[in-house]
Amino acid sequence: MLLKRLTLAFTVFFFFCETTPSLNAANLERKESEAAIPGLSYGEVEDLPKPKTIFFGAGLDNILADAAEWKERGIDAFFVDYVAREWSTDIWSTDGKPWTIGDSDETLKKAKKAAAICRENNQQTFLKISFDHTLDWFDDILWQRANSNFRQFAIFAREAGFDGIALDIEYINEQYVFDWEGYDYDGYTRKDLVEKIE
Repeated sequence: MLLKRLTLAFTVFFFFCETTPSLNAANLERKESEAAIPGLSYGEVEDLPKPKTIFFGAGLDNILADAAEWKERGIDAFFVDYVAREWSTDIWSTDGKPWTIGDSDETLKKAKKAAAICRENNQQTFLKISFDHTLDWFDDILWQRANSNFRQFAIFAREAGFDGIALDIEYINEQYVFDWEGYDYDGYTRKDLVEKIE
C-alpha cells in the first residue's frame, strides 16, 4: 500500500516536471489577460475553507517556544522537522535513546506537548519525512526497512496527536526519469522497472 502511494506521488511529480514549461524570458512575460485589474476582489465562496499557511520545517523546540506567536503571524500548520529526518530514520532513536519506545520516548513527549499547544491555537501538525537518499526498487530488504519505518512514523504521528504525515520527495527527483544514471538496465528493462515500482 505504501509503495503504491509513493508511486502515485512520484508519478504526479514526474508529470509535473515533464509538463511544466522551462523558466525563460518568453515564459515569464505577462499576457494582457493575466494582468492585475485594479480594485478587483473575489470575495469568499460559501462552504469553501480559506487556504492555510504552513510553516515548512519547524522543529519541536521552535513550536513549543513560538507556536502562539506564529499563529498571530498567520501560520495555521507546521511540517514538523528534525524528528524523522528521512525515510531511513529510526524515529525512536531521535532522542538519542533507541531503547525508549512509546510513552517513555523523550521526542514523543515533546511532540505531544507541541501538538497540544497547536490544537489550542487551532493549528495543525504534520510529521515531515524527506526522501534524502534514493531507493533501490529491487532491494527487498531496503523496502522492508522503509515499510517498517513508515509504520513507526505513522504510530508516532498518531500517538503524538499530529494531524498527519507530510512527504518531502524532491531530493530524489533524478530517480523519477527513466534515463537516470542509477538505472543501468542490466538484467531488467524499463517495463520490469515499472512493474517493480507498481
